[in-house]
Amino acid sequence: KPVYQQDNLGASSPPLELSQEEFSNGFLPDEDGWSFPNYSPVRSSSFGIGDAIVLFGEELVCEEPEGPCIPNPAAAEWIEFIRTASQGGVCEGMTAYSISRFLLGSSPQTIELPLTAEVEQKLSQLFATQFLDEVVEKTKLWQKSSLEEIVKELQVALADPNHEQYTLGIYSDMGGHSLLPYAISVDNSGQGSISVYDPNWPGQARYISFDTDTNIWSYSYFGADQEIDRQKWSGDGNAIDLTPLSSRENPFTPPYVTTGEQSRNYLAISSVDNGWSLSFEDGTTLNGNNLDLDNENIFAINRGKAKLDNQEQVFTTVVLVWEEE
Repeated sequence: KPVYQQDNLGASSPPLELSQEEFSNGFLPDEDGWSFPNYSPVRSSSFGIGDAIVLFGEELVCEEPEGPCIPNPAAAEWIEFIRTASQGGVCEGMTAYSISRFLLGSSPQTIELPLTAEVEQKLSQLFATQFLDEVVEKTKLWQKSSLEEIVKELQVALADPNHEQYTLGIYSDMGGHSLLPYAISVDNSGQGSISVYDPNWPGQARYISFDTDTNIWSYSYFGADQEIDRQKWSGDGNAIDLTPLSSRENPFTPPYVTTGEQSRNYLAISSVDNGWSLSFEDGTTLNGNNLDLDNENIFAINRGKAKLDNQEQVFTTVVLVWEEE
C-alpha cells in the first residue's frame, strides 16, 4: 500500500513569470494541520520493522521469507538510524501526511485526529522517506534553484491543487526544518510571503518573508510573535528547497545493500547543545556549533522540539554519510 498516492498529480506545468497576485490551495492550518505539536517518538512507537516492510517489502528487510520477520543486519542498522534521526522531531512526516490527507479529502479533518498508534505509524513512515534516494534526488533539483524559481513554482502549484504539491525545507547554521506552503503572495518589487503550516506551531498561521531581488528569505522559527522576533532564521536560495509529494510513493529502493557490494555508511549525531566535533582521517573536523553546510558528508540536518528530562528543549540530529570503508 503506497505511503502516499494521488492519482491526479501530473507533470509540472510551464513556469509562470513572477506574478503580483496571491495564490492558495485552500489548506488551513487550524483545520487541515495537526492539533498536536511536533514531537520526539518514544521507543515503543518509533519507526520499526513493519514500517521498513511497508517501504521496501519483506524480501528486502527480513532474513527469512517465512515466520516472524527478523531484519537482516543492514536493515536493522537503517531502522536504528531512522529511530535516532526522529528524536529531533517528525516534522517531515507531519507536513507530508497533512497535505496528502488534504488533497485526498480524507475524513475526518486532520485537526480532529488524535495522535493514535496508526497516525504515529504513518508519520514515522513519511518522516523516513526524506532519507531515500527517490526523494533525495527530487529534492536536490530544487536545492540548485534560486529563490525566485522556487517562488514561481509555488505560484503554479498553489494555484492548482492538481499540480504537483510540495513540502518546503529551510536551513540555517542551527539545523533544518520542514514546513508546508499553502499560499503565496508577492508585490511588484519581488517582495512577498509564503504562508506555511509549521508542525512546531499547531493551528497557527506562519509565514516566510522573501525578496527575490536579493535572493533572501527569513522565518521566525523560535518566536511566537513573528513580527518582533529578532532571532529569525534567514538564508538565500541555497538554504531553501522543495520536495515533491509524488516522490514519496512506494515502493522505494533501500538505501542499504545486503550483498558484498560497497554501501553507504551513516552516522547520526543527536544533541541538545551541539557541543560535539568530529575528526576525519585527512585532518579536517566538523563542529556541531559551527556546521559547514557545504560539507559533502552532511546528508541531512533535523531540528525539532523534544521533551527531555520533563523539559521541552530544541534537539538537533545531524546525519553524516560517506561511501568509503
